[in-house]
This record gives sequence, structure tokens and C-alpha cells, in this order.
Amino acid sequence: MRAMGCTNLVVVPPATSDGEIYLLWNLDILRTVKPFFRRFRFFVANSGGYNYVTFGRPGWLHIGMMNEKGLCFVGNSVGVSDGSWEGVTVWEIIEKALSTCSTVDEVTRLYTESNRLAPPGYSAIIFANFNSMWADEQGNAVTIEYSKNHIAVKGPEEGVMVEANHHQHLDRKLSGSAEPGRQKAIAGSYARLGRAWELAREYRGKFDLDTVMRFASDHGANYSLLPGVKVPPTGIIDDSTICCHYWNVGWYLRHFRLRQALDAVAMGETLFSFILQPRKRTIWFCKGNPCRSSYVRLEFGEALQKRDRKPLLPRMWRGRTRGLTLNLLRFTEKVFPVR
Repeated sequence: MRAMGCTNLVVVPPATSDGEIYLLWNLDILRTVKPFFRRFRFFVANSGGYNYVTFGRPGWLHIGMMNEKGLCFVGNSVGVSDGSWEGVTVWEIIEKALSTCSTVDEVTRLYTESNRLAPPGYSAIIFANFNSMWADEQGNAVTIEYSKNHIAVKGPEEGVMVEANHHQHLDRKLSGSAEPGRQKAIAGSYARLGRAWELAREYRGKFDLDTVMRFASDHGANYSLLPGVKVPPTGIIDDSTICCHYWNVGWYLRHFRLRQALDAVAMGETLFSFILQPRKRTIWFCKGNPCRSSYVRLEFGEALQKRDRKPLLPRMWRGRTRGLTLNLLRFTEKVFPVR
């Protein structure tokens, strides 16, 4: 089982043809939790500092994406073995960053100086660990990968950054991030990262909104980061495309491979796609697979400037509920281990 897979892209000048800044988040989740996530919505929150746009259930579970200064976040879950159950969750770090920071340099210091909670594990617990990608309206961007005791900070490669559900910059021997030789379930992440870099380099200097949407809808295969990989008879590895579908589940069921079908379902499919434009304070939102659903433009510039908002804090990561949440993730991690 894997709690949440995602693919991310950040492009800044000179990689864009229109001088804009774009952050993409394809959020993948298993189909059975769709009814819960379908009730999520956008709203502007405040935690005692800057206003910020967040997505989720008000006062319960939500994750911030863009603040009034144009600082933006996208991310994806990741498993580690260099972990600890003590410290500040990444959800709390993201909230604090959006409340108090306006530049990626400030965000980097916050991550580096925080006593980061990084629960060890590779299944449901990765819901509490994130590879984090940030960009500000000045066109600065950074990818932050971390475990409990190690952190890596990486800027764009000629204006582009991509990320999937494993560590590519932080030494995996230090963090314990998953490798396909030990965990079959992570192979799709390596395939998505390979394809994401292929497209990012192909489109570099040509990126505009339409190109980012095309990137988000891609079904291409790239197994360059998986030497010696064995491709199944269907011709495609599970969870291996940027726009993620249940490619092989039907084939597994027809051939009575129930365990493989269940594993594939747990890897998830693309439920939402978000494209953020920091300078315009705009989020393009797609409900469903971007290959067959349209993006809707949501403008937050005016809403982000409203003063006197009452602080709205997600209870899921506070007080007794925080402990219950972590214990539930720890229990699920034991019951549904990654194979």
C-alpha cells in the first residue's frame, strides 16, 4: 500500500517562453478514498501571519499552496528509514512557511533549522513525509528532500525541476528512501521521474500554460532509471505515467492475479491536478485525470489581500488529534506493508 503518490514540476524563467512561473502538482490517490477527497475545496486561511490559499476541509485537514506574497508550494509523499516520531510534522512546516515566509531562502532556513518529524516507513506513513518544491514570485525555486537527520536542497536545472516519490538529490543510503531493487512498488516513481525529466528538458525554454497542461496529461513511458526492469505483458509498469491510471488492474483480474490487482489499486490514480501561477495569484484546478478533464481558473489575488481573517488551524495535526493521527498511520503501516 502507498498513501499518496504524486508527480511535480516547477518551471521558472528562462525555461518559460512567456516569462511566467508555473508549479504543477498531479495528486494521485487510491480510488476508494475519492468520496472523501471530493469534498475538499479551496479557501483562504490565516495562521497568524500572511494569508494563504489552502485546499481541504476547513478546520480539519487542509494543505496550503500559495500565500499573499506569491510564495507557492507543491509536493509529494516519500518513505524513509532514517526517521523519528519526535518533532514538527511537514504539514506544520508548510503552514508556518506560508504564514511567515515570502522567499524560498526563508523557506530553506525554516526546513533546515526545524526539528523535523520524519516517521520511518514506506506505506501509509508517507502521508506525513513530503518532498517539497517551492517557488516565489521573483522566480527563485528550490526542491527540499529530507529525512530526520539529513536534508538536501537543490535549485532548478536551467529553470526546471521535477520530482516523484523517492529521493533523487538526498543520498538514499543516508535517508533510506526506497529503491526498486528492494521495493517493487516504487518502480513507478522512478519511471515517472525519468519521463518527467525527459519532457522537462525537451520543453525547456518553450513552457507556457498549454505546455504545462500537456506535461500533466502525459502517458509516455521512460524506464531509463530502471535498468534491467521487467515490463509486464501489458507493456506498461504500474503507476509509471505522469497522468496516472489503473493501466493493469483489468488485466490482473482477468488473469486471476488478485494480489497484484490490489497492489496496483493501492498505488492510486490521478485524482486532482493543480497548476499554480505565483505572480498572478492564480490556481488552475482539474478534477480528475488531466488527459480527459478540463482545468478551471481560480483567481485569489483579491481574497488574499483581505485583512482581519480569523486564524483557522487544521485540528488533525494539533493536540490529541495529532497523536491519534500518527498512531493511526503507524498502525496502517504495519497492517499494509509495501512489497
